[in-house]
Amino acid sequence: MLQLVTGETTIKADMVPETLLFDVHRLSLLQREFMTLTTATTIMVTLTHGLAATKKPEDTALLRAIADEVFLSAPELDLLQTTDAIADMLEKRSSLTEAARKALHSAVVQCSSPTDPVNALM
Repeated sequence: MLQLVTGETTIKADMVPETLLFDVHRLSLLQREFMTLTTATTIMVTLTHGLAATKKPEDTALLRAIADEVFLSAPELDLLQTTDAIADMLEKRSSLTEAARKALHSAVVQCSSPTDPVNALM
């Protein structure tokens, strides 16, 4: 069951045991939700690492704002839209230099890939 939900292959009827054939759709939804949560967690860990280094209260508040506005407002995770929103928020509200913002944005984009080691670890 764990392999079905956490696996990278999309769940199909021919992959599940006969006892789960009626639950293929729900298992597929669960797999998609697991991947979304994993990606969101990976992004937030990466952002926390990048913004916590400044030790500035506005950057800590920005982490909360990103979590609320980007992840809690949308049940589905559109990676392009999410990373663009994060880049916009970093530009407008963080104390990071332009080079540091670009590096952090690049790290966020990289870690959002399922093949990235940080994402795989989560």
